[in-house]
Amino acid sequence: MFNTTQWLQQLEHNSKPLALWREMLNTLASTDSNCQCALMVKQQGEYKMLIANDNQQPICDWESVETGLSSLFAQWSYPSEAQSQQIAILQPEFQAAFEHTPIKSLDCAPVYWPNGTLFAQLCTLSSATSSPMMAGVSPHFARLVTSDLKQFIEQRSSLLTDDLTELLNPQGFAMLGAQKVKDAPRYQLAIGVIYIQIDRVSEISAAYGSDIAEQCYTTLSDVLKSACREADIVARINDNEFVVLSLLNTRRQLNQLAHRIENDFKLRVKATETLNLSSLLSKTFITDCFSSLSLDQLVEKTKFQTAA
Repeated sequence: MFNTTQWLQQLEHNSKPLALWREMLNTLASTDSNCQCALMVKQQGEYKMLIANDNQQPICDWESVETGLSSLFAQWSYPSEAQSQQIAILQPEFQAAFEHTPIKSLDCAPVYWPNGTLFAQLCTLSSATSSPMMAGVSPHFARLVTSDLKQFIEQRSSLLTDDLTELLNPQGFAMLGAQKVKDAPRYQLAIGVIYIQIDRVSEISAAYGSDIAEQCYTTLSDVLKSACREADIVARINDNEFVVLSLLNTRRQLNQLAHRIENDFKLRVKATETLNLSSLLSKTFITDCFSSLSLDQLVEKTKFQTAA
């Protein structure tokens, strides 16, 4: 499960790649005094500015750009978001999206996540009706950003991800979990935690070997990847201990998720003779978005709750 939401959060809190990309945008913008450049990230069907060139007097405010770009791609089937394309104001869809701005042309070049999905558009906006130079240069810069993004994720993955399960490791959970707790007041959502422990793994290891015991962990990992949302923080925090941190509305939603995980795990191990000794112990805890509890305290309180 490639979690784009979590990776975007890491990017937003890591200055090194952003500083490098800003230099690229500054270089791109310096070729034309009529333009401004930005990486516009796609989130939930809308575009938000991640980073822009240093421009003391931009030709258009970024809020208008975000609104216009989201509107343009929502109504326009061609050119697709996966194509590098210069878009002129002569086209009616462009006129509708940017009618109240001084923008007269827009060049978009796609940037991709390592899994091939769209990460962002490298956008060059101009107050001139066309910019042939931008149309040729922007795709090159977009490919550089795509390459940088892949390298950043590969490096961070080795530090924050559990090798066996490909879930977050304790360090990754501490980093992204703390940020998720900080996000709760902004979204006005409760903070829910599910603590999961796999029982009898040592017995399986003694009976069938460590390779079979590891299948218990990877089976639960597959269940968690399937049951949890992309925005949830899912981690292996100890040998046989796993945690899900989720922002949600009600205790009922949290308990439903915990039961779904437990039932799915039962079905999967039941079908495998060497794994059916194992079982899950899951516990849940929920608190309001303004809770003063730290991430560690949330996990500890969850461990001492009654079983879900």
